[in-house]
This record gives sequence, structure tokens and C-alpha cells, in this order.
Amino acid sequence: MKNILLILALFLTSFLNAQNSIRITPSPENQPIIDFIRNNTTKKVGDGVCGTFVDAAMQQKIPNWTYSVLWEPEADEHEINSVDSIQPGDVIYFEFKGSETAHIGIVTRIYGNVIWYANQNVSSGDDLYKTIDYKGRKSEVFAFSRVRHDFINASDCPGTDIWVYRY
Repeated sequence: MKNILLILALFLTSFLNAQNSIRITPSPENQPIIDFIRNNTTKKVGDGVCGTFVDAAMQQKIPNWTYSVLWEPEADEHEINSVDSIQPGDVIYFEFKGSETAHIGIVTRIYGNVIWYANQNVSSGDDLYKTIDYKGRKSEVFAFSRVRHDFINASDCPGTDIWVYRY
């Protein structure tokens, strides 16, 4: 009986601590971004490229927004440097070490160090893709490119660099 009570106490302590780090409600400024994501989940946005989806979502808040702002010097002012500060509606950008592959999405919720995000142009398992011209360069788009939700554990993702930005 003592073991069961100890396990229950540990579980409740962990659960209550995790509750302090759960963020699922966007700020009022980011609500239009989250609404766009909800309305487009399972749909293809534009040409199916991840950047096209992020641009369309962010334009709900900032007209004419394009993810190319992430490479401007001012981007550092928008970078979030702590998982504890990430909020739904923030932009998440990945680079995969040893590869020229990068990916971008929008944070939808946070559970401790686990970041859930919406994105598109992710393999659905069929791995069929086509090459398109995307903003002057070739980009591979999976045949079944739809908005979906994925997650990454920010404290355990070897081989991946992650940046999060708030605009």
C-alpha cells in the first residue's frame, strides 16, 4: 500500500509541476494565427511548401509577412531563447545537422519541453514528391502535403538545431 501511495504522490507531483509549464492558449495577438491553423488542418495551403503555410498563417497577424525576415539582422530581436517563453503562434525553424534540409512551422502548444507545432510538406509515408520552383529555387514538395501537427522534445533532439521567433 505504501508503494502505491508513493507512486501516486510522485505522479501527482510530476503532474502538478507539468501543469505550470503547459501553454495552450495563445495571446490575443496570436489568436488569428491559431484560428488559421485550425481552419486549415488537413488542407493543403498554397503550393504545399512549409514556408508557404507559415507565410499564410503569419499574414493573419502581419500583412505581407514572409519567413525571409528570419535571415534579416533584426531577427535576433525576435528570437526566443528559453522553452519557458515559447507561446502558441510563435514561428519554429529547424535545421538538420549534416543536411541542407530545413523546416519551418508554427507553435500550437507547449507541454514542458515538448513543443507541438503545425506544419506542412512532411512525408506521409508514401515519400512521393515533386520538385517545384519556390521563390527562385528548387524545392521538393511531398505529394500528400497537408497541414498537420507534430511535436519535438526541445531537450532531446540530437542532430537538429531549433530556433523560435515571436513577431
